[in-house]
Amino acid sequence: MSKLQTPLGALTVYFDGIEQKGGWQKLPNLVRSTTTIYAEIDERYCYRFDFVNDGKQHFLKCVFEAVATDVQTEIESGENYEAWSFYSGYTKLTLGSESVEEWYHPFNKYETSYLPNGLQYEMNPNTKSQVFVFCAAWVPDNDPDDFDAGKRDCRTWFAADPHFLKE
Repeated sequence: MSKLQTPLGALTVYFDGIEQKGGWQKLPNLVRSTTTIYAEIDERYCYRFDFVNDGKQHFLKCVFEAVATDVQTEIESGENYEAWSFYSGYTKLTLGSESVEEWYHPFNKYETSYLPNGLQYEMNPNTKSQVFVFCAAWVPDNDPDDFDAGKRDCRTWFAADPHFLKE
């Protein structure tokens, strides 16, 4: 599937402005490490892009196209993690990507940035060949008491974190 359909709209991946076909993979709805269950959500997907360095600058972005008119947004970043959340009513969608701090990986030059409606990787001529990942997770929560208490609010944040793909 080239576009990932969510309850709030579609997610589309572009490389240098060209829409990428396929790539979204369904993930288990339960996010866990060896000892802890972090999140149980309704849907969870990832998009893996195999980047091969050709010595040029490139852009890989995942863009959210809302179908709802009342969508609100919130940046919810973490350590080496960028997350952009979209809300409508009691439904929450989180889009996540890895980020890299130059002091942490001084020889792997790329940037992650927030777009008005998505996330973007910028690969520089020195970026290593590697796999870049976007993750998406959502909960269509119809229980305002749970949502307001944050019981399901943080779950998409954990579920959209690409670092959990490595455990």
